[in-house]
Amino acid sequence: MCDCGCSKEKTRDNKQVVTKKGDRLECKECGLTVLIEKPCCCKACDITCCGKTMQIV
Repeated sequence: MCDCGCSKEKTRDNKQVVTKKGDRLECKECGLTVLIEKPCCCKACDITCCGKTMQIV
């Protein structure tokens, strides 16, 4: 089971898990950074800032 509690299997191979614990996301527009402590496998949970999806750095 995924860390977020959904019924999806936790895997990076089929791209269900977008981030992993310890990943750092950064907004290329304003420089805001986010540290992932509890990843979610849901695609709808992509983190956005300044209207754009934040990128793993």
